[in-house]
Amino acid sequence: MKRIKLLISILFFAAHTSSYAQLTVKESGRVCVGNDIKVENIDKYEDTNQLMIFGPYDNGAGGRLAFGDYNGYSTGSVNVLVGEYGKTDSDLLWLQGKRGIYLTAGNRAEYIIGYYDLNKNDRFNFDCDVFSKGLKLASDKRFKENIKSLPCELNKVIKLRGITYNLKSNNSRIANVQSSGNTSLTEKQRKDKEFFDNLNKNRQDNQPTRYGLVAQEVAEIYPDLVSKDSAGYMYIDYIGFIPILIEAIKEQQVLIASQDSTIAELSQIINTPIQQRASSNQKEIDVAKCFLGQNNPNPFNQITNIAYTIPTGSSSFIGIYDLNGRQILSYPLKEETGEITIPNSELKAGIYIYALIVDGKEIDSKRMILSE
Repeated sequence: MKRIKLLISILFFAAHTSSYAQLTVKESGRVCVGNDIKVENIDKYEDTNQLMIFGPYDNGAGGRLAFGDYNGYSTGSVNVLVGEYGKTDSDLLWLQGKRGIYLTAGNRAEYIIGYYDLNKNDRFNFDCDVFSKGLKLASDKRFKENIKSLPCELNKVIKLRGITYNLKSNNSRIANVQSSGNTSLTEKQRKDKEFFDNLNKNRQDNQPTRYGLVAQEVAEIYPDLVSKDSAGYMYIDYIGFIPILIEAIKEQQVLIASQDSTIAELSQIINTPIQQRASSNQKEIDVAKCFLGQNNPNPFNQITNIAYTIPTGSSSFIGIYDLNGRQILSYPLKEETGEITIPNSELKAGIYIYALIVDGKEIDSKRMILSE
């Protein structure tokens, strides 16, 4: 009975089709739709589809199956269709959704595994793990504008909290339509129910341990790396952390280099004979009245301040030196106690040594770091 109704529907469609297209029913039961169909020996191939849709172009190219308000080839008003892309025999599948595309699975259309919906956002959303042999993102300089170097990031990165977690199971999205108490299921319905029951149990029992961050916590430190969907759920741009971590590692390496230099100096002092150190101390003048503070902040990228104390009536200055010992800057000291300010415009990014010189003798020295 269903086949009779289908045949009547096909004949009705054929009777109301304009001269723009033709509908042919082959003896094998295959249905061909299209204008000027020229397919020889179509019935001798076992893998030929039961329904073939031909387009108006050469070799039947450009065939399309449209849904809803599709206005044809001439106007180009294509809303929802499946077809062959282009006007040539491209052999390329075409999926067109005027406002987006939805991919669903399971026994319920509500279980959306992926979608692109212009009513919600301008991005493709997946609700499942996505596996790929590679991922490359557009990063050419010609794609970008307002390019700026990142500031120091180490102090912000150390505030992040790495976690392990399991995703909550959401089995309701793939639940069976059939009630568990329904005893009048067909064999296929029974197998479907068994399949989805096993799938739900497997998902619940085999949730993998994942590594990541909590979006709400990241938003407090890096709000630009957190987005919300239409339902208010938050997502992290993990790839955006790559340049941040690079800058943090670079900054950390500068600190390590400075610490290594300090350790080497201390080792040299420890290994200096006591007599030699005592002789050196005798040359120092009123050391108890001298003080050289550590620059603050350190590292710095704008300005930094250095506090000092010198004896009354002394001739003193603070000198800034590179790691080769060359003096870069000199700040004369007039007050017995005070503070000097060093702007980043005076130096290039790097590691420097600054020393307190009193009456021609070096009293103390420390290291400071200027980051980009």
